[in-house]
Amino acid sequence: MSYMHIYTPGSAMENEPNQNLADNFEQRPNEPATRNDLRTLATLIDRRFNKVDLQFQTMQTMFKEEMFEFRESMRKEMSDFRESMHRDMSDFRESMRKEMFEFRESMRKDMSDFKDMMRKETGDSKESMRKDMYKFAGFLTVTVISAIGVFGAFVR
Repeated sequence: MSYMHIYTPGSAMENEPNQNLADNFEQRPNEPATRNDLRTLATLIDRRFNKVDLQFQTMQTMFKEEMFEFRESMRKEMSDFRESMHRDMSDFRESMRKEMFEFRESMRKDMSDFKDMMRKETGDSKESMRKDMYKFAGFLTVTVISAIGVFGAFVR
């Protein structure tokens, strides 16, 4: 047997349709549903789908916002990284130039010191050879004069 329900504005159906529908099905679980019950069920299902659609739209909007924020943060991070790398490379180039200049100057100084040392050593060596040659020449002169004197003594 089917019960006829009259719904008026402000009734429980408008205020709490879920509870009203559940109560109707509990009261008469074996009876066939009326058109009004089917309309109520369709309305409830439609509302649930609307809620689900709204939740999907909300999630989609949140996801788009998150993706936008993620992209922007990645762009900023990439830009900061690129600037940092550019700054580091510039600093590295400058430090290498400075170190190469210092190395070149150090090598020039070392070569200049080496040349000065070699000139001094060569000069000292020449002076030493000159002294040795004069000593040898003096020795030869004395030896030759002595030999002439000894030879002259034999010859007389």
